[in-house]
Amino acid sequence: MLTLTAASKETKLILKWAGIVVAAIFVLILAYRALVLLKETFFPTPPPKPTIAFGKLPAISFPTSAVNENYKYSLDTISGKVPLFKDQIKIYEIEKPKADLLALKKIGQDVKNVGFENGPFKVSDDSYFWTNSSGQFLKTIRVNIKSRDFTLFSPFYFQSDVLSGKNLPKQADAVSKARDFLYDMNYPTGDLDTSKTRTILLSVKDGQLLAATSQGSTRAYRINFYQKDINNLPIFYGKPIESNINLIVTGGTDGPQIVRANYSMQRVSGESSTYPIKTSGAAFEELKEGKAYIASYYGAGNSIKIKDIFLAYYMGEKEQDYLYPIVVFEGNDGFLAYLPAVTDEWISK
Repeated sequence: MLTLTAASKETKLILKWAGIVVAAIFVLILAYRALVLLKETFFPTPPPKPTIAFGKLPAISFPTSAVNENYKYSLDTISGKVPLFKDQIKIYEIEKPKADLLALKKIGQDVKNVGFENGPFKVSDDSYFWTNSSGQFLKTIRVNIKSRDFTLFSPFYFQSDVLSGKNLPKQADAVSKARDFLYDMNYPTGDLDTSKTRTILLSVKDGQLLAATSQGSTRAYRINFYQKDINNLPIFYGKPIESNINLIVTGGTDGPQIVRANYSMQRVSGESSTYPIKTSGAAFEELKEGKAYIASYYGAGNSIKIKDIFLAYYMGEKEQDYLYPIVVFEGNDGFLAYLPAVTDEWISK
């Protein structure tokens, strides 16, 4: 019969060996993790190869460069070096609009919500326009009923109350006016990052919109809305000071109003594939060779100091099949340039 003393000794022995086993397992786990860390430090596991599921991609259709001079480029980054990019990036397909037999009727109601009651007038199978003649001047909105992209235009720059700044709203109220206009037209804003909204102060002279030199000379606001980041990267457009979704707000006889607008939204689908991209060094050499699209530069000299180089996605106004990655170069005096990020072997010539 097992005595109490014997049972106590046996229990202690079991606990002792259990502790030894647990400690051994713990040491083995630590040793394994240390070995894995050393292995990844000196012999890292290579990333999976790019999937390139879409085959060769169409070339990016950039606008004409803002300037066409030969510049000399030098690095002026914080580190003094080009950044280190990953060797691949995700390419996303763009959603294609779905056919809707009731599209014309629906859009007719949407534009009526914001005062455009005269129409529709056919331009083409996909394009129609409506007019609003209720104010001091005629406004026209033209809509692609397939994509729902639209432009609004009017001869507002000849109207005396606009030119005098009568009833010009405060900047924050102008943003709300633009946002409410899209809401009233049943245009979803879920893809937009409202924290990125940018307002440009404008003056009007000789029928042209110019950058205002002060709040006192402001007669209009351009409200730029921007899409949310994709894959933690920002989306850039062809014109740095103008997004593909922008509305111009002025004052007027009857109060604040939308006098011009451009809306071009291409939505990203869930389909993606990885593609190899250029190193930042290779992209910088291409910039030196004059291969980049120069989106802006306000300086007079031909020497550009590149202060930042980073990856982004490009969304043009023209319809595109994919959301393209680009290398962005920022420099002095408003210099901004884009280069396709995908290696040349995967771009159709």
